[in-house]
Amino acid sequence: MADATVEATRSPNMTRVRPVIGVPSYDEAIAHYVDWLGFSIDWEWREAPGRPAIVAISRDGVDMHLVEGDEHPPNAWFQVHMEDIQTLADELNAKRPGAVSIEGGSPYVQQILLKDPFGNLIVFEQAQAPADVVAAHERAGLMRDFIRARLDAGHDCPTPEEVVEAVCPPVLFSATIQAVNVLTEFPEYEEATREN
Repeated sequence: MADATVEATRSPNMTRVRPVIGVPSYDEAIAHYVDWLGFSIDWEWREAPGRPAIVAISRDGVDMHLVEGDEHPPNAWFQVHMEDIQTLADELNAKRPGAVSIEGGSPYVQQILLKDPFGNLIVFEQAQAPADVVAAHERAGLMRDFIRARLDAGHDCPTPEEVVEAVCPPVLFSATIQAVNVLTEFPEYEEATREN
């Protein structure tokens, strides 16, 4: 009986996730993932010459498999967590000017969103520094205070741009996203956006 208890509490030790992406074209996949994104080919395998390939690629400790063929479901997506998103943006834009931009997925992360030629979404993501997260929480409080004061004074619900202008330095790339998130806490904002 003791063995059954041990077996019931045992847990598998999952150690990593490897994305497997279906791609209909080997050449397009290599052009996108290797030539542009800078991944290296670790190995590739084909059952016979001219048959679809399975290609293992990696970069900076991130690895994935590209599986050539038409039978794979399209439009997968995955995130790649990283430490220096600006350097990646600079690198990719040097190869294809204006191809990517850094966006604020929330006040807590910066992201580059891009699709491969087959519709798969890759989200490169960098967490904000702890001090930036604290500042984002403080900004959210200031935004709430500004919105409440405007509404209590009988004014219309402010736009996200008005909230940002009143509360945030103009250099904050994610401030408008944060303003929208805070505004959605107010029923008046929903009513105002529904009317427009």
